[in-house]
Amino acid sequence: MKKSLFYYLFVVLCAVNLFSSCSENESIVLPIDSDLAGKYKGKLDVSISQGGVDIPGGTVNSQIITVTKAGDNAVSLSITDFSFMGIEIGDINLNDCVLTTNGDNYEFTGTTKVEAELLTADVDAAGVFSNGSLNLNLDIDATLTGGVKQAVKVTYSGTRLKGDESSEAKITSFIFDREVAEVDSLVIGETTINEEAKTITFMVADTAKAEYLTALVPTIEVSKGATVVPASGEAQDFSNGKVVTYTVTAEDGTVAEYKASISGNVVVYDFENWTVDKTQTSEENQYPIAEGGWASCNQAVLFINNSSLKIRHA
Repeated sequence: MKKSLFYYLFVVLCAVNLFSSCSENESIVLPIDSDLAGKYKGKLDVSISQGGVDIPGGTVNSQIITVTKAGDNAVSLSITDFSFMGIEIGDINLNDCVLTTNGDNYEFTGTTKVEAELLTADVDAAGVFSNGSLNLNLDIDATLTGGVKQAVKVTYSGTRLKGDESSEAKITSFIFDREVAEVDSLVIGETTINEEAKTITFMVADTAKAEYLTALVPTIEVSKGATVVPASGEAQDFSNGKVVTYTVTAEDGTVAEYKASISGNVVVYDFENWTVDKTQTSEENQYPIAEGGWASCNQAVLFINNSSLKIRHA
């Protein structure tokens, strides 16, 4: 009897210890505030699945994902201004994603539903935090207006920002250098950057044909730590009134857009190209004139020469 009682007490003690261990594991507080929460900046790629083939649907080189604490072992994630193939979806919010540890990594899954003007979508997410980085995969089952189904895949890889990154996103210099591209010599005068209106304008020679303006090469300088797309040194088409949009992304992910375009034409005068005035039928009375409208003293010199010849002959 005593032996049975001892055995029973032993089993009860083991059960209590086991229960206590499970409770302690569930109440472990993860280092979310110190190691995980914050803003992540990285590359986001979108692909559209059609017939089993993934077709590129767009890339964002500086996408911001905000991670906030949702509990002792859970986080919420927000992707702002998401779009694919010109379809604006808006924000994708993944709330209360429970974290599980895997070595030094923290893994999570989550689901959400998105309703936009042109579609509704179910989103399944799977991600992992690892040493200051975030990798995230989204499977989006979208239903477009009219009932058309579209499978969208999103991959993201970003790095956690420290918090002291600059928020300045400015184009500080926008020039066309003849040393970079000969065609840039068509740009006349200084480029004007209107910071308030976020516009960039410049003048070109009136002799510039549309075909020449399809490959102007601006050299661009931006705020320290910022990036610009299209990049400095990339040829752009400014012909026929086209406007080129430049997107500047600051270190902390702040974005600014500038619209660049030609504001007008300028008549260029120089003494590089010459022709002959043939309004005079007599060849001895014809004289060189500069193309482009520049005046010269050639006519007066010819008049004086002719006059002196007549005086000498008299």
